[in-house]
Parts: sequence; structure tokens; C-alpha cells
Amino acid sequence: SQDLRLAMNATIFQQETGGNLEDLYKQIVVMVSERKKIMGKVRAGTAHARLSGIMVGVIPWIFFLVMILTNRSYLTPMLESPLGWLMGVGALVSSVIGLIFIYRMTTGILPDADESMVTSKDPRLGRRWQLFRPILQTAASFNSRFQGAIFENMRQDLRYRLTLAGNPAGFTPDEFIGVKEFYGFVLMSLSVLFTNIVNYSWTTPILLIGIFVLGFQVPSIYLAQRIRARQMNIEYELPYMIDLLSLAIEAGLDLVGGIQKIVEKSRKTDVVMEFQLFLADIKVGKPPEEAMSEMAERVQILSFFSFVSSLIQAQRLGAEIGPTLRAQAEQMRYQRMIIAEEQMNQLPVKLLIPLVFFIFPSIFILVLGPTVIHFMKVFWNSGGAERLQ
Repeated sequence: SQDLRLAMNATIFQQETGGNLEDLYKQIVVMVSERKKIMGKVRAGTAHARLSGIMVGVIPWIFFLVMILTNRSYLTPMLESPLGWLMGVGALVSSVIGLIFIYRMTTGILPDADESMVTSKDPRLGRRWQLFRPILQTAASFNSRFQGAIFENMRQDLRYRLTLAGNPAGFTPDEFIGVKEFYGFVLMSLSVLFTNIVNYSWTTPILLIGIFVLGFQVPSIYLAQRIRARQMNIEYELPYMIDLLSLAIEAGLDLVGGIQKIVEKSRKTDVVMEFQLFLADIKVGKPPEEAMSEMAERVQILSFFSFVSSLIQAQRLGAEIGPTLRAQAEQMRYQRMIIAEEQMNQLPVKLLIPLVFFIFPSIFILVLGPTVIHFMKVFWNSGGAERLQ
């Protein structure tokens, strides 16, 4: 667990620097108790909404099982009809989807990092495109021929967004444009192969261009999703890293040495990768303040800017970094607690979405479906369809 890793790292820091282990453990107890108190408050606040949503969400399944056991004849029209089977399965699947939404909505606002919320960097991610690298380089060479203010602004924007996403595959802007072109041509080719789009006469070029543009935007959608996921990972893990850094400094390490130890002892998550880039900048001779400012620019998170600003101010004023970091971590948890309370207050309204679109329709289908199918059979067998014609 995170708390166990915190204690283990504190012990390692003390053994390597000779700090006071008792003081470090006291600090850990305070950190853990504050974090548990906040998480307990949020869990208690979401428990009622989660329980209410789940109780309503299982009503379709309870109704279905009760009718199967007590009054099977009521469901006979649905069970004997292919349309009825489709409606019944659709209703039960819809209720499951609603339950999944309810569970995720009521468990996704914990105010601290969790194992499932902090994903390690996958070293295979950068190698997935190595097979297509020659093709991408050819496409990048072609794309680089387009010059002008518009294309340069596009490249700068892509370079900025690739940096925010961590750029795990190491794309240049022109190579990423090549990826977008690749997806556009693939989607357009699949449309030609598996549909009759070529038979639509004069509308065919317009449809093909539209399909190409749609495929062209798919990598941008993935990039935006990757940026959000990366920023969320850093946001969740940052208070824990600040606690760990404060322990390292309290044990006797300086700022750069503490970050170095964190990088050595931690998994390769997004925030740890940023610390690695910070250390690489320090090794090539950049001042710590400049390296930290560039790190904050790469992340583009308000809490990370605040963290870097606190470190820079503490170094300029000669203040102790350990207490500054502890205060920073406490402030982040407090802000996250405020956000969590706002989300808890919004839960009753947000839960209406899965209830209205997934749970209630499944209940109506199971309650009214057999009757509707029965009347449809009676209407069809009595020749009602012929009279309508």
C-alpha cells in the first residue's frame, strides 16, 4: 500500500542519511491520519448515494427473478418471441450498464491517490510504432514541405500537446500529422471495401473526404484523452510525492538529492518521469529554478505550478523546504476535499442520468414488455395488419 511504501522509504532515507527515525515516523503518522480522515469523510458522504443507486439499479433483476419463480406465465410472451428475448436481454444489459455508471460515479471522487488511479508508464507504448517508423518518417518528410504561418502554428500546437501528453512514442509534429493521415486513409479504405459508398455518384467524393477528416481526427482525440489521463495521474499522486520529498529532506537530503531518491525508489509513473527529466536538466547544467519552471510548463496543472512556486520561493528566501512541502501537501488535500464535497453535493442530480436512461427503461420493458408483445400477436393474428393496408 501507499502508506507502507511511505514508511519503507522513510526508513531507507534514515539509514542513508542518519536522520531521526522517530521524528520521521511521527510525521508519517500525521500524514496518514490526515489522509485517512479525508478519505473516510468522502466515503461516508458517497455511501448513501451509492447504496440508493444500487438498490434502484437491481430492481429489474429482482423483478425478473421474482416473476420467473412465482408467475412465469406473465413473462411467457417475451420468452416465446425473438423480439421479446431481445427486449429482455436489452433491459437486463441496460440495468447492468446503469449499475456500472452508478458505481463509478459514487466511487470516483476519492480525494487521494489510489493504486488504480496512478498508472505506471508502459515501456512498450513507445515501441508500438517502431514497425511503422519508416513510413512515418517518409510522411513526415512530405509534411515538412508545407511551410507558412498556418502550418508552423499547427506544428507548435502539436508539439505543445505532445509535450503535455508525455509523448511516449517520441513523435515529432510532422510524424504525428503522418499518424493522423494514416488513420484517415485507413478509415476511408475500409469504407470503400465494406460499403457501397462508391455507388453514390456525385456524393461519393464528399463522403470520402468527410470519412478521411473523421479518421484524421482520431489521433487528436486519443491525444486529448492521454493529456487528461496524464494530468489526472499527476494530480492524484502529487501530494504523496510531496510527502515523500519532505521526508527525504527532513532526513538530511537536499532538494535534488531527495528527488533523485524518489526516482530511484518509485515506479515509473508520470510524475516520476517528470522528475527524471528535471534531473536530466540539472545534469546538463540548468539552474534548478529554470529546470523546475520548465517542468511545471510541461505539466500545466495548477497544483503543480503551486508546488514549483513554493520550492522556488523557499530557495530564494532561504526558508526550510521540509515544512514548506508539508504545508503544500496539506493545502492540496484541503483543496481536493473542497472539490470532493462539491462533487458529493452534485451526486443526487448526476445519478438521474443512469437512472433515467438505463434503469427506468429496463424496468418499463420488463413490466410492460409482455403485455405489448401479447397485444402485437393478437393484432397480427386477427388480421389487423391487413386491414391497415
